Amino acid sequence: MEQRFKIILSNCKQGITIREEELKSVLAGINSGSIVIVKEGIFNPSYFVGIVEDRERMNEMAEYLKLDRPLVEPSPFAKLLSGKMSMIDSPQKRTLIQEEVSKEERKLKT
Repeated sequence: MEQRFKIILSNCKQGITIREEELKSVLAGINSGSIVIVKEGIFNPSYFVGIVEDRERMNEMAEYLKLDRPLVEPSPFAKLLSGKMSMIDSPQKRTLIQEEVSKEERKLKT
């Protein structure tokens, strides 16, 4: 099972969960002081406080493994973009990525 970490920020109550493979690029971004973009969000390193193991997410993943079900981790950007997606007039004009975001959003509504 892949490890998850949580980035603690001074400007928000919830942290941002990152995957093990994102840790190296996050540390590089913090070191350089540039904006860091990860799968679950974006943050400014000036608000960085620390990185801890995300035990809550790890426990959730373990529960799904016990049930032999995949853990679906939708992007937080899917919710932000979902309203804009409805303005596209036909499925033929959507890109593959937009189609995937729409599918994830429909799954969340059911």
